[in-house]
Amino acid sequence: MKTQLRGTSQSITIDTDGPMTVIGESINPTRRNRLTAAFTERQYDYVLQLATSQVQAGADILDINVGVPGVN
Repeated sequence: MKTQLRGTSQSITIDTDGPMTVIGESINPTRRNRLTAAFTERQYDYVLQLATSQVQAGADILDINVGVPGVN
């Protein structure tokens, strides 16, 4: 089975027959005070640093949660 993900600048195909697709995670403000503050204060340098390090480590796509607990 193939799933196609498309962004504004590129697309990624996730295929159960390979090759493996690496999904970066842990960009989630739940129980992470520094990340919660970055989102709340709209200071995205820290978020960008986390995302960049995951891409440099080999992530093909990123799973980013921007929901901050207790904030509507």
